[in-house]
Amino acid sequence: MKGAVFKNRTIVLVITALIGSLLLYAFRGLTIAFLGVLLMYCLMRPFLLIFHRRWGLNKYAAGVAVLLISIFTVVLPAYLVLQLVLSKVNQWIANPNDIEAAYQQSLLLIKAYLPDASTLMKALADFRSVGLSWISGILSISADLILQLVVMYFTLYFLFVDFDKFEKALFYYSPFRPSNTRKFANEFKAACYANVLGQGLVALAQGLLLALGFAIFGAPDPWFWGALAVFAAFIPFIGTALIYVPIALYLLAKGDGYHAAGMMIYGAVLVGSADNFLRILVSKRFYNTHPLISFLGITVGLPLFGLLGLVYGPFLLTFFLLLVKVCEELYSKSPKRVVK
Repeated sequence: MKGAVFKNRTIVLVITALIGSLLLYAFRGLTIAFLGVLLMYCLMRPFLLIFHRRWGLNKYAAGVAVLLISIFTVVLPAYLVLQLVLSKVNQWIANPNDIEAAYQQSLLLIKAYLPDASTLMKALADFRSVGLSWISGILSISADLILQLVVMYFTLYFLFVDFDKFEKALFYYSPFRPSNTRKFANEFKAACYANVLGQGLVALAQGLLLALGFAIFGAPDPWFWGALAVFAAFIPFIGTALIYVPIALYLLAKGDGYHAAGMMIYGAVLVGSADNFLRILVSKRFYNTHPLISFLGITVGLPLFGLLGLVYGPFLLTFFLLLVKVCEELYSKSPKRVVK
């Protein structure tokens, strides 16, 4: 009898694993949408509690209200910035000779002022390849963005409507003790706020500052370069220097040395100081994400998710490290074997 029960359980387990693997394979193209569900649920949950529990709205009205807030405060601004970048990218694709001419002019300028500048020329070539990869990344996320958003909001609606059942299920199926699960949930929420809300506000502030600087120092298309700087600001160590340094070189190539120098000082001093100050505030208010984690997360996230990897990459790496931390605390309390 026991052998038959074990055999039946094994068969059920194998069938469940096969069907689950098939579903994971089928949903592989919706990874961006499901990660967006996790992030958006974490960010919008406080509004849901206010509408439903404090203001007394029913769960359907509260869910719709939170979805509308998320659209107008997160999705719509990100979409407008992306559209601003895409419009210029499409112009570049239609007129690739303009980019090549600017690149060749920069090479001539470097050779004229710095006869032995092989390192700088190599850096310029690397920047060119990075820029081309950014363009391909921007286009790749725009292709199926509508589908991802539809799936994300369709899933979010049902999670918001039945959020209490959803959270009880998470605690019930969690492999950790309730105290560790609650601690993990709190740290996960703080990490979401830091990687999405905190870093997003920092990037937006830097993009606006640089757009103002580009307008002051006579750079072409200041709002476009400011929008591109929003994405570059997510990259630690280098950040917005990927944008304002080439712009300064472009101004220098045009013979406008004073504006080029002003642009470099403005970017390095004002924007750099604002970056350091705002990141300190974010780490104190939300979660202290190490710059190396952000850098490695972006390195992994860009090939996987395109431009959205600037957010999803550090988020996934932080999520993994939180799991490791909880597992370490869980097993550190178990009795250790003594090696003789």
